[in-house]
Amino acid sequence: VRKKQSSTDIESRIQNALDLVGFKPNDWNKKPHQLSGGMKMRASIARALITNPDILLLDEPFAALDDMLRSKLNDLLLKIVDQTQTTMLFVTHNISEAIYLSHSIAVFSQGRIGEVIDVDLPVPRTTSLRSSPEFAAMYGRVSQSLARNAAQ
Repeated sequence: VRKKQSSTDIESRIQNALDLVGFKPNDWNKKPHQLSGGMKMRASIARALITNPDILLLDEPFAALDDMLRSKLNDLLLKIVDQTQTTMLFVTHNISEAIYLSHSIAVFSQGRIGEVIDVDLPVPRTTSLRSSPEFAAMYGRVSQSLARNAAQ
């Protein structure tokens, strides 16, 4: 049975979620047509966080965004996961994004997990990691796994 929350509690949770995704108080009352693509995505993430989920499911959330914005939102997700301790299940076809965001990557083959790859790169993740030899090696490992599992 859910306990009824006061409007003050609800308002506080909304403001906390908006703060967490980087909205400023003057953004809180904007209409959808007044938001950029990145702001719309951050608003969607805030909406998902309002319920304090144990797990956040994201299916290609940044596919339509440019690389610069995608990278910023990747960093935002890592910050959110760190602050909320929410588990994130992130579906992407972008190998770099999968490596940067993950502790482990499940490579699928014919609708089933074909291989799980542990991502043993340093945490917290930094943008310089993306250009490191370790990141490149992990990229190669995931690419090879994708190729192997696609051939099955």
